Amino acid sequence: MTINDFIYNYKNATGCGEELLIEPNTIFKDLGEWDSVIVLNLIAMIDEEYDILISFEEINECENIKELFELVAQKK
Repeated sequence: MTINDFIYNYKNATGCGEELLIEPNTIFKDLGEWDSVIVLNLIAMIDEEYDILISFEEINECENIKELFELVAQKK
């Protein structure tokens, strides 16, 4: 699992689109509309792609893509 793969999967799950530049330090809550549907899509993607269960609270504790990636990597 690489952070670039994670970013690709993040974009697909959240509908950000390929044209949007997302880097490890990107604050994902500032990307478009951050709502419960996006969080549920993200939880589903992490479960499907990485076979890891993650909670809404754990996602909200992360500040940027890198922290979210590291959380998933730590649980793997």
